[in-house]
Amino acid sequence: MKLREILAYEVEYRLRSASTWAYAVILVFVAIWMFLATADGAEHANAPERIAGGTLIIGTFGMLISAAIFGDAAVRDVEVGMDPLLYTAPVGKAALLGGRFLGAFVVNAIVMLAIPVGILIATWIASTGAETVGPFHLAAHVQPYFLFQLPNLVLVGSILFTIGALTRQVVPVYLAAIG
Repeated sequence: MKLREILAYEVEYRLRSASTWAYAVILVFVAIWMFLATADGAEHANAPERIAGGTLIIGTFGMLISAAIFGDAAVRDVEVGMDPLLYTAPVGKAALLGGRFLGAFVVNAIVMLAIPVGILIATWIASTGAETVGPFHLAAHVQPYFLFQLPNLVLVGSILFTIGALTRQVVPVYLAAIG
């Protein structure tokens, strides 16, 4: 029960934060810019291979955003000096850290949805220009998210959250994401 409450609190807290939505907007604009900047006209703008490659490249940039979300979830109590008060309540470490991690993961997965949205917008923009656009296939936009983004988010998020929980500082989390 505690895990579910902590998870719900973490998701609600992050979704109310303006920075979360700013991260999503940044990812949309990066996806549009990168997708249009790499257009060479040799292949369709919405070719599945091009969409998957763009998703991977933009997702690598999104690791810095993951560092911000997972790092904040791991060290928020320590930064504001609330950790001694928090540890007096009957909440186990597994419930607290598990709820925080899962909440950060859910929010980060929502933010990472901005990448396929940005690629869809860039494809639409490309369709109004001289570049050729092939037939629309929803699977070409959805599959890279589930095949590449979410597994990558689990791995990277686990590493970043662990670094934040062990060091109780955000700077090592950012350095790990950059490294």
